[in-house]
Amino acid sequence: MTFNKKLTYLGFGLLFSLTGIICDILLDITNVYVYLSIVTISTLVSLAAFYKVHKGTYILDKAIYLSLFVICAYIFPFAFPNLDNYIKAIYFLGMGGVIYGLLLSFNIYIVAEKVNENIPLIQPARLIVFITTIMGSFLFATVNYKLIIFSNLPLVNLLIKSILFFVYYYLIFYTIRWFFLDEKIGELKAKNLVKIESISFFAVLVITQLSIVLMYFPYEAYASSIILSVTTYILMNLIQNLLVHNVNTKYILESVFLIVLSLFIAFFIS
Repeated sequence: MTFNKKLTYLGFGLLFSLTGIICDILLDITNVYVYLSIVTISTLVSLAAFYKVHKGTYILDKAIYLSLFVICAYIFPFAFPNLDNYIKAIYFLGMGGVIYGLLLSFNIYIVAEKVNENIPLIQPARLIVFITTIMGSFLFATVNYKLIIFSNLPLVNLLIKSILFFVYYYLIFYTIRWFFLDEKIGELKAKNLVKIESISFFAVLVITQLSIVLMYFPYEAYASSIILSVTTYILMNLIQNLLVHNVNTKYILESVFLIVLSLFIAFFIS
């Protein structure tokens, strides 16, 4: 990896941290539209730099995934106005580091796809992408559950939240098709692509319906988000296991245990 790429990735992480700290802590911007405008501009500037260092490479799917994660990370603390500023500062600095790690992982995938083979760093890169997908699910779900646009129109709010859940998870599962590969990077054959798309769409429907059902439970937003994050983890594992025909008893027992555990945690903290 060239120094220019590392510097760009580091700048992306620092820009996120500084933008969040300045807007949410120093300026204490409370107008959601002003905040979103600044966040959008910051994200677009970073994406422009991302495209520049990967000129000539198809990175649209990774750019969409990155944008969703970054915007959710920006908005998450905005949903908790009473959160201590020190905690917010630690959060923004920590998430800046996570974004830097995610960009490094993207670079590893891009290199592996170019050479059409696995490289030693692909496993830690997969782990980072896997973790950020679960994190992104939690961040988005928490914000969406706390979202109230029309306080006197509950059915309209329900519809808007349901659409947002579907769109978010559809984009996430669609843009990480490169994550669900068989044995080697680059072996995403037509039959596997069709299989990934069909299973992913099933996963999106499942998690969207679950997100709607959870709206009727007296759980806190972050409690319901924990359940959805666990479900995302289970569905991602399901896709990988189905691709290699390895849905075994261990996976089923682990999934059941995680579901029960997440329900217990949600009930306990609500």
